[in-house]
Parts: sequence; structure tokens; C-alpha cells
Amino acid sequence: MLQVAVIPLASVIVDKVNKDIQDWILSLTKPKRELGRFATCPYAQFAKYKIEHRSISDLEPLEGVEVAVFVLDDSHTLEELLEACRALNEAYPDYVFLDDHKDDHTYINGVQTNNGKYNLILCQNKEKLTKARESLKTTRYYSYWDESMYNKIVQG
Repeated sequence: MLQVAVIPLASVIVDKVNKDIQDWILSLTKPKRELGRFATCPYAQFAKYKIEHRSISDLEPLEGVEVAVFVLDDSHTLEELLEACRALNEAYPDYVFLDDHKDDHTYINGVQTNNGKYNLILCQNKEKLTKARESLKTTRYYSYWDESMYNKIVQG
């Protein structure tokens, strides 16, 4: 008799979302000609990260990882993500929470930087992120960024 495995649809969807996000993170590590052979995020390939599916009201820093990637419901607006990040940055001053809304396509010198599929909030330790940014300032990395993107991401 043929045995059939029953796999819950929600599990299949979560697996696909996680795979898409892992592929996006991998794409951030690849050097880009448009960025002077820098990767979009030069430190991404070495960062220990964790992807979690959460409610926007249930976010907090995760211990033991350098980057927490929180996958949020698709129904959230960009304004809701921005407000959540503002509140989280205020509540957790030792961390930086950054929005990545599926419909807010961001670019550095023509290279798309956001994932473009899902609503995410990323969380990183502020001190480590600041050190990485300071190190990148000693290179030409930020010379490829326009002022508005630099102000949004680096200046907060």
C-alpha cells in the first residue's frame, strides 16, 4: 500500500519564505560591479542570523545571533513598520531595528537592497553595527550610496 506523508500547508509556506530570505541574504554577500566590487552588505556572509515569523507586537532582540530577521504579516503598511522600528529602537537602545517593507524598493547605485517579497524587521546589536559601519567608512563603500539612502540607513 502506498504511504502518503501529510505535510501541513503552513509548514510548506514557512519553508518557502525562509528559503527566499536565505537566498536574499546570500545575494547581499555577492560583490557587485555597480558598488565597486563591494557586496551590498559586506558582513552578511559572516553574520549568524535567525529567521523568525512573529507578530509585529511581539518583537524583541534575540540572544545568540548577530541579526534577527523577523518576518511579519504581509498586510502591514510601510508606516506600520516604520512606527514599530521607532518604538523598538526607543525600547531597546542597545539594538538597531530596521524596516524592510515588501513594497518599498530600495537601491544603492541601481542595486536593489530590499528583499522585495516580504515584510521584515531586522534587529542587530547597535555597538557591533556601528563598528562595522565605521570600518566601512574608511573605504569607498559609502561613495556609491545616495544621500537619502545613507541618511535612512546609517544616520537613522
